[in-house]
Amino acid sequence: MGTWICTVPLLLIWGQILRQDVNFRRVGVLELILLGVGCFWTGWMQETLAATLLRTGMNVLYLSVLFLVLRLYFCIRERGWKPIVDRLLGKGDLYFALAITPLFAPDRFIWIFPYTLVFTIACFAWNRPKSHRTLPLAGGQSLALAIYVLLDGLI
Repeated sequence: MGTWICTVPLLLIWGQILRQDVNFRRVGVLELILLGVGCFWTGWMQETLAATLLRTGMNVLYLSVLFLVLRLYFCIRERGWKPIVDRLLGKGDLYFALAITPLFAPDRFIWIFPYTLVFTIACFAWNRPKSHRTLPLAGGQSLALAIYVLLDGLI
């Protein structure tokens, strides 16, 4: 995963995103910018700039395919073209997913991203307050990634 000098700030940012998303169902722009910069910096410390840019591009392509599949699913389900961002998927969740793309190689990202989604659903779907209709996706993924990074660093 990288050196602890890069990992500790990411853990702190993920903790802040978790707190904001669970409590307020929103994530601050500053935290997302810091997360993106921190993930890019950590990725760059692991490999060359060209390799970091390449894996970021490949992971963004993977997210684009996932978003397209999600878009098609909701077009079929809703029987028409309706916006899904800010209605079914928050902008913060989308920006969070983009921010973490430089952090992992594509072969890891392909399995880490879906597992963090499943983790979030498992943690928050049954324990969600009635006042919230949505899940704290970015917060849950932050928690899952923090656990993964800590375990990866200890093993």
